Parts: sequence; C-alpha cells; structure tokens
Amino acid sequence: PLQNQAMSNGRVETRFDDVKRTFPKPINISSQVLLDRERCVLCARCTRFSEQIAGDPFIDLLERGARQQVGIAPGEPFQSYFSGN
Repeated sequence: PLQNQAMSNGRVETRFDDVKRTFPKPINISSQVLLDRERCVLCARCTRFSEQIAGDPFIDLLERGARQQVGIAPGEPFQSYFSGN
C-alpha cells in the first residue's frame, strides 16, 4: 500500500498530531474478502465498483463525518461474484 511505500522511502514519521482512528482488523466480510478499515482513505472506489460494474451493491459507506467507514449492512452477507482479496 501507499503508506508502506512512503515509509520505506524515507518518510518514517507522520505529520499527523491528533489521535488516529483505530478499528478491529482485519474483518472477514466474506470467505474471500478481508476488510482493513485503518488503511482505507474513503475514496469509495470499492463501493462504486460494486454498484456500477458488478451490479451487486453489498458494500457501502456507512455513518457520516468522522465516523464514516466502509462496511456491509449488519446481518447481511457479502456475496459478490467479482470481489476477492
């Protein structure tokens, strides 16, 4: 990921002074997909692919503002034919 590349090429310290968001990781959202929400920058690329290309919008942006995160509806399975790690 981009963060690993930045750290391996000289940028070992962050300029971010505040408390970082932490999430349990990784989350199994299906038998083939692991979700690492600490690495997510909320670009919505995965949700757009799921909705517009695959045609199965099982994953979406949940919450709003600083609490926003990618996830699936509680109790609903993530059954996308096109998605896997």
